[in-house]
Amino acid sequence: MTPCRPPVATSCGVVRTLPASVAVRVLDRDGTELSRVEAGPDGVRVGGTEECSGPHEATVTVPAP
Repeated sequence: MTPCRPPVATSCGVVRTLPASVAVRVLDRDGTELSRVEAGPDGVRVGGTEECSGPHEATVTVPAP
């Protein structure tokens, strides 16, 4: 079994923590952007451990166009 490591950037640029911000877009069927919001997700870890990180869930509310 491989020991756990804290969240860090790897050589391929993968970071095992939530991003500081995300952009969410609402598109119509033709791909036209109807709404967009950038937000700092308020996420929680839903698996793994504090030491090893794990999957996270976050909710971002996008206003209706």
